[in-house]
Amino acid sequence: GSFRVNMTMEQIDGSFLLDNETYLIEAKYTSGKIPTSELVLFNNKIRRYSRGLFVTLSELNDNKDAIHIMLPEVKFICITVKELIEVLYSKQPLDSFLRSRLRIFNETGEFYHN
Repeated sequence: GSFRVNMTMEQIDGSFLLDNETYLIEAKYTSGKIPTSELVLFNNKIRRYSRGLFVTLSELNDNKDAIHIMLPEVKFICITVKELIEVLYSKQPLDSFLRSRLRIFNETGEFYHN
């Protein structure tokens, strides 16, 4: 279930540990495009605590440039539900998939790669 990350009543959908780093999870299951403001809000929630994983039902291509303009330091990676399902059906270990995305993020700064 969700939990609060601080006394300001901000909620987060979950967390996991990968390679001794804690990642907070935000899941958005809406079919419309995710507004850039949602990504900024998530980044602001997690920046004091850890890194993050933003899981979304919709694509984010339109938001990639805007998020880099609005945030000097992006602290999360983003994957779609479709990608998550594909990984699970392929039997690729989820941690291996996440590490590959994190490597792309660390090398290029690209938080969303499709």
